[in-house]
Amino acid sequence: MIQVEHEPRQIAVSAALMILTVLVQTAGMFTMSDLTDRGTAWVARRATSLRHMAVMSALMLFLFAMHLVQMSVWATVYWLVLPQASFPVALYESAISFTTLDVAELPLGWRFLPAADSRTGMLMFALSTGAMYSVFSTLAAARREYRRQHRGRRATSPPAA
Repeated sequence: MIQVEHEPRQIAVSAALMILTVLVQTAGMFTMSDLTDRGTAWVARRATSLRHMAVMSALMLFLFAMHLVQMSVWATVYWLVLPQASFPVALYESAISFTTLDVAELPLGWRFLPAADSRTGMLMFALSTGAMYSVFSTLAAARREYRRQHRGRRATSPPAA
């Protein structure tokens, strides 16, 4: 069993990485909020399924990139503590921990990091899931409102030639 009480640097480094990850998430969420407002306005002007899908796809790509940045933050430290590892290997180790698929194989003095990485990843994915749900709900409401406002116009407009 790992004895973290004898390795305070693990806890300090883990705490610093958790804080940095939360800062990346927070900055990403504020940026995403601004972009989503623009996307919602674009969908509200002409609420087509294609526009709705475009905004949701852009949101998911943005969240994917944000999580990749977060995993890279952890991978940078993994790269420093893993003997003879390349950055892609460190990124892989971080990704399996961040997504809770497995536990990264780190040297004995650093085995607390993957546990902190996993807990942080779970929280970041939960926040991102909530954000996706919120945006989807907002877009769906904008589409419903657009359809409600334009429902009568279709019935009264003259037939196309």
